[in-house]
Amino acid sequence: MIGNNIEYIQANTEIKCLLKYFPINYIKKLPSKLLEMIYRNSDEKYNIDVDLKKDLKNQNISKKTKDMLAVLTYNYWSSENEKKDIIERLNENEHNYQEELRKKYNADNIFKNRETKVEAVENYVAIVEYKESIFTKIKNWFKRIF
Repeated sequence: MIGNNIEYIQANTEIKCLLKYFPINYIKKLPSKLLEMIYRNSDEKYNIDVDLKKDLKNQNISKKTKDMLAVLTYNYWSSENEKKDIIERLNENEHNYQEELRKKYNADNIFKNRETKVEAVENYVAIVEYKESIFTKIKNWFKRIF
């Protein structure tokens, strides 16, 4: 559940602290239920230090907070053209990531970087005659009778 997860509580608290510095018209674009959820799921004891000289990317905030801000930006603060640009950048980033994974884990190249050394290993196996113990013989005799 979102309300019980510490990361989400921390992210909601950071967003609550950041919203204090946003223009009022940005806050008015957010639904009241969303604002209620942010305030309800935040921790009053946890505060962040916002450095007004730094931009939002360079603030000391968690990745969850940045992700939530990206969702808020896309859903509430972006125009249609900005949304198209965001989608294009996300698709391009995903494509680049998939290409990187394809290169890294290509089945043809997996073993090219490794030097393989094959050494002949001889295993000597000794043949040992197995003799049943007296207890095993007695146990097997009872099994045959019953």
